[in-house]
Amino acid sequence: MKIRGKHLGMVLALLAVCGCEPALLIEGRVADTRGQALPGVAVTLEGTSIQAQTNGLGVYRMSCPNSYLGAQRDVLALGFIKSGYGSARVSLPVPGGPSVTAPPAVLWPLPPDEGVFLLSEHRYLRMTPANAPRYLSAERGLCFGTKKLAQLKTFDADPHIFSHRMHGYDLQLARLEQVRAVEFPEGEASPERDNIEYNETIWVAAEPVPVTASPVDEPERVLYQVRSGVPLAPGHYAVHWGALDGFFSTDRRLFLFEVAGEPDAAGQAAPVAEEQNQTNDTPPPRR
Repeated sequence: MKIRGKHLGMVLALLAVCGCEPALLIEGRVADTRGQALPGVAVTLEGTSIQAQTNGLGVYRMSCPNSYLGAQRDVLALGFIKSGYGSARVSLPVPGGPSVTAPPAVLWPLPPDEGVFLLSEHRYLRMTPANAPRYLSAERGLCFGTKKLAQLKTFDADPHIFSHRMHGYDLQLARLEQVRAVEFPEGEASPERDNIEYNETIWVAAEPVPVTASPVDEPERVLYQVRSGVPLAPGHYAVHWGALDGFFSTDRRLFLFEVAGEPDAAGQAAPVAEEQNQTNDTPPPRR
């Protein structure tokens, strides 16, 4: 039954007499990045103890007292939390009517532990972790690199790269090349160039690739999507935080992957070795 005009005023007056405060009805829907409904998501009206939980269709409803609305400016903020997913936050303007539908909330699934991953075919595929000791190279002189070979390969020139529970700042992407070198630990005296036997082949940074790293979960910011400013040519790459330049204050590790030149029959990303730590989900269309 719809309540109109003077009848609405009478209802509000009766509520006031009964001690019942008028409230704003807020409703909305929560889904994963494939658009599938997420049940059991905890929804909180920020700044209050008002909470709700999504049902089997991913839908939630909550009532916000008008006294709270009067204390606010123009915007309400909702927080969303579910185990195994990144948090989300949605803002909406305070409406003039008795109810409002919030914008849809989208939660990203999280990898099982920290590291850097490619997201392909609904799965997080772990990049190969490595360290970058100091070397003396015939071609480069003093440099930092790794003997490890990437165990993860993709045929996508614009791969979906994600870092989880890593630093969101100072992140770099470098294309790698191989050089002849000998390990040259800290503290050792520099040998005579004529007496050096360059008996190892290592991967070093050949050129930087422009990237941006943006959090996809708010406000926790534990999952960052790394986007390249250019398509990646076939070759070997490393995500790092300065290790290939000899800066280890942020993180000493680098994470390796390969972009292959030709797709296989399926035309999909695949690890060279065993796939690890996979989770089902797909990214939204690129912006």
